[in-house]
Amino acid sequence: MIRILDILIEIYIFITTFIMTTNINTAVSTRQMTHVWLIGQMSQHLSETKLPSRKEVMSLFFYHKNIIKINVRDSARVTAVYVMTIWDNARIPTVQRSEGLKEKENNWQKNLDKLFDIAHADALNTIRILEDKEFLLLQRKEGRLVEFPHSYIRCVCYTKNMLNLKSHTSTHTGENSYKCDVCYKIFTRTNYLIKHMRIHSGKKALKCETCAKDKM
Repeated sequence: MIRILDILIEIYIFITTFIMTTNINTAVSTRQMTHVWLIGQMSQHLSETKLPSRKEVMSLFFYHKNIIKINVRDSARVTAVYVMTIWDNARIPTVQRSEGLKEKENNWQKNLDKLFDIAHADALNTIRILEDKEFLLLQRKEGRLVEFPHSYIRCVCYTKNMLNLKSHTSTHTGENSYKCDVCYKIFTRTNYLIKHMRIHSGKKALKCETCAKDKM
């Protein structure tokens, strides 16, 4: 029975996890009330003339969970009883319930705090930036204590050209900064610093005769 329970739980986890990580319309119509994604229609019984398929077993499982409204573990247990009865009637030896089920449940629960890892199998070999590679390795360790480095910060600012983009990005990373030697104020571009220095020097800016804008 333990293998049946394991299969039921694994399939249930796969379905619920995949739904949470994909952009799926969850609106349910009346016709869909008894329909389970990837499984089909729920069923309250199994055929007694042939051994059940995984689809049929999961249909029965979701019937008890969604219609009868019992929890996942009890739904799995009830479904396992139905399945075992059919196999027993066929006089075929089956894997019996193991005393190690509780240990398996505890181990599975401990794994819940581990990284929900969807990285490509070859990610560590394809990542070119050392900082990114180290971050992934640290995230895979127990506790995931390391947070995103400052350079990971992203915003929705749009710029007209690459020069402006690099200048704006430096406001997040702190790179390519220019400091005033008098008041130590920091600027991201040299022209901002030059304009600021007029405050200390008293030098007036030149004005454009056409638009009257200040020029350096």
